[in-house]
Order: sequence, then C-alpha cells, then structure tokens
Amino acid sequence: AWTSIDRLADEWVQEIARLSPTFAAGAGLPGDPAAYDDYSPAGMEASRQAGDRILARLKELTPQDAADTVTKRALLRDLELGDRLDDSGWWLRSLNNLASPAQGIRDVFDNMPTDTAADGETIAARLHNLPAALQGYQATLDLGRERGLMPAARQVRIVAAQIDGNLGADGFFSQLAERAAAAGVVPAALADRIRTAASGAPPAY
Repeated sequence: AWTSIDRLADEWVQEIARLSPTFAAGAGLPGDPAAYDDYSPAGMEASRQAGDRILARLKELTPQDAADTVTKRALLRDLELGDRLDDSGWWLRSLNNLASPAQGIRDVFDNMPTDTAADGETIAARLHNLPAALQGYQATLDLGRERGLMPAARQVRIVAAQIDGNLGADGFFSQLAERAAAAGVVPAALADRIRTAASGAPPAY
C-alpha cells in the first residue's frame, strides 16, 4: 500500500509534468502536447515555489518503512539541491552547448509523433508557441545580465552556431515542415500551416 510519502512523491512528479510540458512529453505523462515550459522569470519562480511547498510537506512526514526512508531521503536531497541551485542564480545564465532551454525548445520536436494528421496539428501548434517560449527564455537571460550573471562567452558562441544550423532553407525547422508534407499523412492545407509556423522560428531566434 502506498504511504503518505509515496503519494507526495507521485504528486511531485505530476506537478513537474504540469509545470514542464516538455518533461511530460519526454516521460510519456499526460499534458498539453503543444505547450512549452514557462522559461520566463515568473515561470522559474513558480517552479521554485512549487518545490518549496512539496519540501515543507515532506519534512513533516514520518517514514513508515525502509522504502519510505529511502524515498524521503532522495526527495529531500533533490528538492534541497534544487533550492541551492536556484539560490546560485544558475537559471539566470542557463545557456550551454548540451542541455539548456536553447536546445530543449528545439529538441522537444524529436519526441513528437508524426504518424497522423492529428500529430501534424500538434506540431503546427507547438511551432506557433515557440516564439513565446523564446521570449520568456530571453527575459530570464536578460535579467541575469542585469544582475551580472551571464553564461560563458564560449558557450554563447557555440549555441549561436547551433541555432544557425537549425535555421535557413536547409535548417531543422524548414526540414521539419517539408518532412511533414512529404510523409503524406497531413492534408495540403495543414502542411502549409506547418510551413508558416516553421517560418516564424528564424525571426523568433
């Protein structure tokens, strides 16, 4: 039988999925398949507050068995580490060449199915939401710059090169639209909508 700690741990996973649609998509959890995480300062603060609420409740719970002890210890460690990372301001300079929103905003398309017209509708919708996601991310990086917290110049140059590779006639977004059209599972009008939505990526970046 589940304990209170089990239920709280599960609640936290569901909360992460709610706050991070890209996490939900990668983990196969329910969520809006066209939505992006809120990368803005307000979105980052909402995530911090959600974690702090879970942490406060977790500290009040007493393990019922050995498995509970392990679960509580692991969740405490993760939540407290998250707070320390947030306090360090890392999220204000979260830009690197491997795993940052700069990659995640594009990479989420790799986990999206493309087998049906409904899948094409979801791709078009997420492409439509991409500029707003980038605006939120830029707002966070701008706030970091105001506070003197900036990513390394070398990382900025590498990410700029990665972005350049995703844009243009042969870039990822143009090819995504053309692959959707060539697959033959979306009607012509939807293929045109995907192309139009994909064309919004370069100016957004």
